[in-house]
Amino acid sequence: MAKLNKGLLNIKGSIGDYTFYELNGQLIVRKKGGGFNTEAIKTKRSMAPTRQYGKEFGGCSRLVSSYRNSFSWFYQHHKDGSLHGRLMSMVTKVKNLDPVSVRGERVFYRGLETLEGRSVFEGFVYTPKCSIGSILGSKFSMDWDSLKLRIETMFPDQVFYPKGATHLELQLVVLVFDFQRRVYEIEFATPEQIERGRFPGVLELGISEMPKEKGTRLSFLAIRYYEMSGGQLFAYHNQDFLGLELVDVWY
Repeated sequence: MAKLNKGLLNIKGSIGDYTFYELNGQLIVRKKGGGFNTEAIKTKRSMAPTRQYGKEFGGCSRLVSSYRNSFSWFYQHHKDGSLHGRLMSMVTKVKNLDPVSVRGERVFYRGLETLEGRSVFEGFVYTPKCSIGSILGSKFSMDWDSLKLRIETMFPDQVFYPKGATHLELQLVVLVFDFQRRVYEIEFATPEQIERGRFPGVLELGISEMPKEKGTRLSFLAIRYYEMSGGQLFAYHNQDFLGLELVDVWY
């Protein structure tokens, strides 16, 4: 068995007499016939770390798949080939912070019960090319009692509009996600479209009722630009002008 530098080589599968696979962040190569097979993985004591890694990896992968699905309404317009990998990295980091479970049994929702795990989760960037906070120059505050998001912009006349854009659209989206059961429910606020040069100093977006599903409450703000032409609004599809940002979490 040998360890390789993933930065120089990134192969998974078989080439000739050698098999390449990842274990605990390391790229491993084994010669075929050396005992690395399905039965060995299931039974050999020396393969215990592989079994533990595989079980936890599978749990993270299933969670990422469900969590990604909860954003299908947004990512059908915003193509991001790096999203799955970035989510897997974040989910794995939080899972590793599980303070209760033994290796092989660690899960994301336990890691999320720690302050460090919550910091990693809340720091995830959903649209790296489009920062809503930078565009609006605003402070956001979510009131879970009134179900309203308050946006306070110090310099409304400096809110960014790309060349040609005549309108900016903001939408509050509340997602309730149960990270243990991998189920969710979403509530969308009515989108607010704001004409260029008319951005208010204070703006409130709200939903009429909370989703009935139990779980972690997440409030998101989505942004999109439009151009008015012939009396119709046409949406921008450039990733630089499509944004999604986590505003607040209620555990």
